[in-house]
Amino acid sequence: MNALKYAVRWAALNSPPKDRSAPELTEINYRCASELLRQARNYLSVVAAFSWAHRDVVHLTARGQRLLMSFQRPLDDRFEAYDALLRPSVSPSRVLPEADLSPLQNQVSKCLAQNLTLQAIPTTRNVLSAGYRIASERTEPCYLMPAEWSFGDFTIRDYALFNNVIRGMVFGWHVVLDLAAGIEWNAPVAPPFTVQRGELVAAVRDLTGLPKAVVKRLADLLSYRRDQAASSDPVLQPLIAVSERDVLLSSRLVVDGAPERNLISLINTRERERSHYDRLKKEKETLMRERLEKAKPSRYKSWFGRLPAQKSDIDYALIDERTGSIIIAELKWFVEPDEPRELAHRSEEVRKGVNQCKAVREAIQANRSLLDVMTQDVRDVLCIVISANSIGMGHVQDADVPVINEVHFIEELAIARGLDEVIEWLRTRSYLPVEGRDYESLKPMVPFFSWELEWYGFRWLRNSNFLPLSNSASST
Repeated sequence: MNALKYAVRWAALNSPPKDRSAPELTEINYRCASELLRQARNYLSVVAAFSWAHRDVVHLTARGQRLLMSFQRPLDDRFEAYDALLRPSVSPSRVLPEADLSPLQNQVSKCLAQNLTLQAIPTTRNVLSAGYRIASERTEPCYLMPAEWSFGDFTIRDYALFNNVIRGMVFGWHVVLDLAAGIEWNAPVAPPFTVQRGELVAAVRDLTGLPKAVVKRLADLLSYRRDQAASSDPVLQPLIAVSERDVLLSSRLVVDGAPERNLISLINTRERERSHYDRLKKEKETLMRERLEKAKPSRYKSWFGRLPAQKSDIDYALIDERTGSIIIAELKWFVEPDEPRELAHRSEEVRKGVNQCKAVREAIQANRSLLDVMTQDVRDVLCIVISANSIGMGHVQDADVPVINEVHFIEELAIARGLDEVIEWLRTRSYLPVEGRDYESLKPMVPFFSWELEWYGFRWLRNSNFLPLSNSASST
């Protein structure tokens, strides 16, 4: 979906400035839009390549009309493959059963029996209420930050309620298309849902009870406007303003997006809201530690704080007194990278965590008694980085400091017989995918108009979920 940002931005900047009419949904327009999206997808790789070159991650060489890319350090792509393979297994929605659409279908059927126009059905009170309930159930696990966090004019809770209403509208529209026209919602010919801005604001207020000022502020923040294309992003702003009065809701933008991640990404582009978030995000380490503490098996002790005579704090430590094992963890929770360009930037946060772990390890090696604040009989210590999402690229990794996803680490804690077993699993990098078994490395040529970029990528060799654990016979 990130390619859409570049495609829409290009279209907005190259359209006649006074042309505000919505294009017709004709076959030739579909073909042109498809080609533009294809070029935009390729442009994502081009942008990433130059961004990585600027950070000295890769070196680019031009030969004729071809750009050749080489990594400054030997490429170990297991870490990027890990992020991609693991994502479905640790997604917040993984625990949800299939949505029960029957209440929504019943309400839509009643509207169709009354011969209501198709566009009017998703915003009728009973249909929207049913869609809103489904959306609320589906998105609740996606919010990890406190609902009361405020960004000035609104809270995360306010945003979640607003987002669930527009998702409810889209769910209703899906069912309308399916029952009335036999069109799958994600089919190329599926028309998007259009609603008047005033009607949307009224519907949100009616269902959520939010103040009008809050609803209007959120509607404004989440609106993509062509005259603000340079600073807007349709992936983060799914209310597409097609006129002063009407907004378009694209199913893919509204339903397929990660709501909390998209909100924080959008806030980071808005100075006023970002100032509030900058103060709040210092609390994320505490929240992450609380999640780990809640999941910790009772046979382990935990500790955090400052070691004697040391400058930096220990974010979180687990102690297994039975085996004399300690895992000391640096915790990282940043906005999950959503396109290749962002991955190198987020990887620098992982690098900081790795360096902090190395400093702690060196201090302990120089003075083993520093661990007396945790336990007396210590046989083995491992310093690791636990990330709430991405573990970063290969060039920021260190042989002595494993980096692992938080949910994956919690799953391993639950099944391991002791921390000694967890430490061995981490040291040997048994949690990483294996090339040739789990994935295959590729070096595709990415065309971009008259140029070609030598890029890199993966082909997945497995169909089942990837979540290797220490007692697993295979990576299942």
